[in-house]
Amino acid sequence: MNLKCKNANAGLVALIVMVSSIGPTYATSGVYEELAIGLLDEVKQLNNAGNTAQAREKLLVVLAADPANADAFVVLGRMAMVDENYEQAAQSLGTALKIDPTRRDLYVELGRSQIALGNENAANETMTQLSKLCDDCVEITVLEDAIKNAEIGSETNVDKPAAETAE
Repeated sequence: MNLKCKNANAGLVALIVMVSSIGPTYATSGVYEELAIGLLDEVKQLNNAGNTAQAREKLLVVLAADPANADAFVVLGRMAMVDENYEQAAQSLGTALKIDPTRRDLYVELGRSQIALGNENAANETMTQLSKLCDDCVEITVLEDAIKNAEIGSETNVDKPAAETAE
Protein backbone atom coordinates (compact mmCIF):
# COMPACT_ATOMS: atom_id res chain seq x y z
CA MET A 1 0.00 0.00 0.00
CA ASN A 2 1.49 3.36 -0.93
CA LEU A 3 1.80 6.34 1.41
CA LYS A 4 -0.84 8.39 -0.40
CA CYS A 5 -3.39 5.58 0.00
CA LYS A 6 -2.38 5.16 3.66
CA ASN A 7 -2.96 8.88 4.39
CA ALA A 8 -6.32 8.85 2.64
CA ASN A 9 -7.29 5.80 4.67
CA ALA A 10 -6.35 7.60 7.90
CA GLY A 11 -8.86 10.33 7.05
CA LEU A 12 -11.52 7.75 6.30
CA VAL A 13 -10.83 5.96 9.58
CA ALA A 14 -11.25 9.26 11.44
CA LEU A 15 -14.56 9.82 9.64
CA ILE A 16 -15.72 6.31 10.51
CA VAL A 17 -14.97 6.85 14.19
CA MET A 18 -16.79 10.19 14.17
CA VAL A 19 -19.84 8.93 12.29
CA SER A 20 -20.04 5.66 14.23
CA SER A 21 -20.41 7.66 17.44
CA ILE A 22 -23.67 9.02 16.03
CA GLY A 23 -25.07 5.50 16.07
CA PRO A 24 -28.05 3.94 14.33
CA THR A 25 -30.57 6.33 15.84
CA TYR A 26 -29.46 9.23 13.63
CA ALA A 27 -32.45 10.37 11.60
CA THR A 28 -32.06 11.81 8.14
CA SER A 29 -34.60 13.36 5.85
CA GLY A 30 -35.75 11.53 2.73
CA VAL A 31 -33.98 14.07 0.52
CA TYR A 32 -30.58 13.24 1.99
CA GLU A 33 -31.27 9.53 1.84
CA GLU A 34 -32.15 9.79 -1.87
CA LEU A 35 -28.99 11.80 -2.51
CA ALA A 36 -26.94 9.19 -0.67
CA ILE A 37 -28.50 6.31 -2.63
CA GLY A 38 -27.73 8.01 -5.95
CA LEU A 39 -24.17 8.79 -4.89
CA LEU A 40 -23.68 5.25 -3.62
CA ASP A 41 -24.56 3.94 -7.07
CA GLU A 42 -21.88 6.25 -8.50
CA VAL A 43 -19.39 4.96 -5.91
CA LYS A 44 -20.04 1.37 -6.96
CA GLN A 45 -19.57 2.23 -10.64
CA LEU A 46 -16.34 4.12 -9.96
CA ASN A 47 -15.00 1.33 -7.78
CA ASN A 48 -15.87 -1.37 -10.31
CA ALA A 49 -14.11 0.70 -13.00
CA GLY A 50 -10.97 0.80 -10.84
CA ASN A 51 -11.31 4.45 -9.82
CA THR A 52 -10.98 3.72 -6.11
CA ALA A 53 -9.70 7.18 -5.12
CA GLN A 54 -12.74 8.84 -6.69
CA ALA A 55 -14.99 6.19 -5.18
CA ARG A 56 -13.63 6.94 -1.70
CA GLU A 57 -14.17 10.68 -2.22
CA LYS A 58 -17.80 10.03 -3.18
CA LEU A 59 -18.19 7.80 -0.12
CA LEU A 60 -17.30 10.80 2.04
CA VAL A 61 -20.08 12.74 0.35
CA VAL A 62 -22.52 9.85 0.87
CA LEU A 63 -21.64 9.64 4.56
CA ALA A 64 -21.91 13.41 4.96
CA ALA A 65 -25.40 13.29 3.44
CA ASP A 66 -26.46 10.18 5.35
CA PRO A 67 -24.13 9.17 8.22
CA ALA A 68 -26.40 6.24 9.08
CA ASN A 69 -26.06 4.68 5.63
CA ALA A 70 -25.02 1.10 6.38
CA ASP A 71 -24.49 0.35 2.69
CA ALA A 72 -21.85 3.11 2.43
CA PHE A 73 -19.94 1.55 5.32
CA VAL A 74 -20.28 -1.88 3.69
CA VAL A 75 -18.75 -0.57 0.46
CA LEU A 76 -16.00 1.16 2.42
CA GLY A 77 -15.29 -2.06 4.32
CA ARG A 78 -15.19 -4.18 1.19
CA MET A 79 -12.87 -1.71 -0.52
CA ALA A 80 -10.60 -1.86 2.51
CA MET A 81 -10.59 -5.68 2.38
CA VAL A 82 -9.49 -5.56 -1.26
CA ASP A 83 -6.73 -3.11 -0.25
CA GLU A 84 -5.77 -5.51 2.57
CA ASN A 85 -6.46 -2.73 5.08
CA TYR A 86 -8.14 -5.05 7.55
CA GLU A 87 -8.26 -2.55 10.40
CA GLN A 88 -10.31 -0.11 8.33
CA ALA A 89 -12.42 -3.00 7.03
CA ALA A 90 -13.21 -4.14 10.58
CA GLN A 91 -14.10 -0.58 11.63
CA SER A 92 -16.31 0.04 8.60
CA LEU A 93 -18.09 -3.30 8.78
CA GLY A 94 -18.53 -2.95 12.53
CA THR A 95 -20.14 0.45 12.00
CA ALA A 96 -22.44 -1.00 9.34
CA LEU A 97 -23.50 -3.70 11.81
CA LYS A 98 -24.22 -1.08 14.48
CA ILE A 99 -26.53 0.61 12.00
CA ASP A 100 -28.10 -2.62 10.70
CA PRO A 101 -27.37 -5.58 13.02
CA THR A 102 -29.55 -7.93 10.94
CA ARG A 103 -27.09 -8.18 8.01
CA ARG A 104 -25.80 -11.73 8.52
CA ASP A 105 -23.38 -11.49 5.58
CA LEU A 106 -21.57 -8.64 7.32
CA TYR A 107 -20.81 -10.77 10.36
CA VAL A 108 -18.89 -13.12 8.06
CA GLU A 109 -16.99 -10.27 6.44
CA LEU A 110 -16.24 -8.67 9.80
CA GLY A 111 -15.03 -12.02 11.14
CA ARG A 112 -12.74 -12.46 8.14
CA SER A 113 -11.21 -9.03 8.67
CA GLN A 114 -10.68 -9.86 12.34
CA ILE A 115 -9.01 -13.14 11.38
CA ALA A 116 -6.73 -11.25 8.99
CA LEU A 117 -5.79 -8.95 11.87
CA GLY A 118 -4.91 -12.02 13.94
CA ASN A 119 -7.74 -11.41 16.41
CA GLU A 120 -9.29 -14.84 16.92
CA ASN A 121 -11.15 -13.70 20.06
CA ALA A 122 -12.91 -10.91 18.18
CA ALA A 123 -13.81 -13.30 15.33
CA ASN A 124 -15.28 -15.74 17.86
CA GLU A 125 -17.26 -12.91 19.49
CA THR A 126 -18.56 -11.93 16.04
CA MET A 127 -19.66 -15.53 15.53
CA THR A 128 -21.41 -15.45 18.93
CA GLN A 129 -23.27 -12.29 17.90
CA LEU A 130 -24.25 -13.92 14.61
CA SER A 131 -25.54 -17.01 16.42
CA LYS A 132 -27.99 -14.75 18.27
CA LEU A 133 -29.56 -13.93 14.89
CA CYS A 134 -29.66 -17.45 13.55
CA ASP A 135 -28.66 -20.71 15.14
CA ASP A 136 -28.43 -22.82 12.00
CA CYS A 137 -27.72 -20.48 9.10
CA VAL A 138 -25.10 -20.90 6.42
CA GLU A 139 -23.27 -17.75 7.56
CA ILE A 140 -22.40 -19.39 10.89
CA THR A 141 -20.92 -22.37 9.07
CA VAL A 142 -18.92 -20.11 6.75
CA LEU A 143 -17.54 -18.01 9.61
CA GLU A 144 -16.87 -21.05 11.77
CA ASP A 145 -14.93 -22.66 8.90
CA ALA A 146 -12.95 -19.45 8.32
CA ILE A 147 -11.97 -19.34 11.99
CA LYS A 148 -11.03 -23.04 12.05
CA ASN A 149 -8.99 -22.84 8.83
CA ALA A 150 -7.20 -19.60 9.58
CA GLU A 151 -3.66 -19.45 10.77
CA ILE A 152 -4.04 -16.44 13.00
CA GLY A 153 -1.70 -13.72 11.81
CA SER A 154 -1.54 -15.12 8.28
CA GLU A 155 -3.58 -13.42 5.59
CA THR A 156 -3.14 -16.30 3.16
CA ASN A 157 -6.13 -18.26 4.46
CA VAL A 158 -8.60 -15.37 4.40
CA ASP A 159 -10.94 -15.26 1.45
CA LYS A 160 -10.75 -11.67 0.25
CA PRO A 161 -13.75 -10.38 -1.68
CA ALA A 162 -13.10 -9.38 -5.25
CA ALA A 163 -13.31 -5.70 -6.13
CA GLU A 164 -16.59 -6.30 -7.95
CA THR A 165 -18.23 -7.50 -4.71
CA ALA A 166 -18.02 -3.98 -3.26
CA GLU A 167 -21.69 -3.37 -3.85
